[in-house]
Amino acid sequence: MATLIPTLGAARFDARGELRLTERLKDCLEDNAWVWHNIPVGPFGRHPDFVTLHPQQGIVVLEVKDWRLDTIVNANSKQVELMTDRGSVSTDNPFAQVRNYMFNVVNTLQRDPLLVNEGGSFKKHRGQVFRYHIPPQIQKALMSRNADATPQAFCASVVSACRADHRQ
Repeated sequence: MATLIPTLGAARFDARGELRLTERLKDCLEDNAWVWHNIPVGPFGRHPDFVTLHPQQGIVVLEVKDWRLDTIVNANSKQVELMTDRGSVSTDNPFAQVRNYMFNVVNTLQRDPLLVNEGGSFKKHRGQVFRYHIPPQIQKALMSRNADATPQAFCASVVSACRADHRQ
């Protein structure tokens, strides 16, 4: 069972999906995993939904969206347009959000003098490696999304890409 910060009883969730994911992370990750919810990172104090730390897997940043597939009107690499009760609303693309959050986390860690190697071939270098992965099929589906395509077709292509990536 992962360690949650703040604890499940003390956390404030902006959406039901965040609570559900918190419960899954707590129950499914090993005892040596840490999960921070809604903590400020970086110079502007941005708040990713989750930052997880696992000794073997490293750091993972997660952003939760409780969107229904039929509300996605348009999407590109920077923005997602949603149809809401208030009409059409544009918001940051969650992939771009997570990428920016991850850079904030990595940059914050790189400034910590306790993380500098004191010997060996990496003397005075920071001891972390940064990488992120969005399956190519999902990248292609997101980048090819345009206003002429239906939300159902876009979502079907993303779901199909996720299934194909999962089978590999």
